[in-house]
Amino acid sequence: MGKHTGIVKFFNRKKGFGFIILDEDQRELFFHATSLASNRNLNSGDKVEFEEGEGKFGLAALSIRKLEDGGPASETSADAK
Repeated sequence: MGKHTGIVKFFNRKKGFGFIILDEDQRELFFHATSLASNRNLNSGDKVEFEEGEGKFGLAALSIRKLEDGGPASETSADAK
C-alpha cells in the first residue's frame, strides 16, 4: 500500500505495541514492536516512516523506521554543519 509518514501517538515497550497517527489523513494505525525496523526506542511524538499493510488483526503499520527531526531529507544533510 506504499510508504507513509506519521507521528507516534503512543508506544508501550513492555507490552510491545503502539499507535501512529498518519500525516496525510490523521488516521490512527496500530503497530507491534516486531514491525520496528531497528530502533525500538520510540517515544510519543517521534516522526516515523512505514508501510501500511495487513497485520494480525487488520490494517497496521509495518516496517517502521524512525526519521530524524526533519524527515528523510535530514539524513543527507547530517554532514552539513
